[in-house]
Amino acid sequence: MGPPLLAERRRAAEPLAAALREGRAEREQVAEPPPLAEEMLLAALAWRIGAGLEDGESLAALEPPLVEFALAPYLGPESARRLARP
Repeated sequence: MGPPLLAERRRAAEPLAAALREGRAEREQVAEPPPLAEEMLLAALAWRIGAGLEDGESLAALEPPLVEFALAPYLGPESARRLARP
C-alpha cells in the first residue's frame, strides 16, 4: 500500500472511529480503552470482512458476530449480543 492509499483509508476510517469513541461514554469501565482501540477494532473488522468475502461468506452471515464484536467493549457482552442478534 502506498502513501495515497493509506491516507485515503485513514480518511475513510476516521468518522467510524469517532462514532465508536462516542460509545466509551455508554458504559462505565474499570479501565479506559487504549487510544488506538477504535482504529484497531476497525482494522480487525475490515480484515475479517475481507477474509470472509474471499472465502465466499455473505455479508449477512458476517454481520451478527461482527456487530457483537464491535459493540461489546462499549455496551457489554450481553447488550452487544442482543443488538447483534435481534
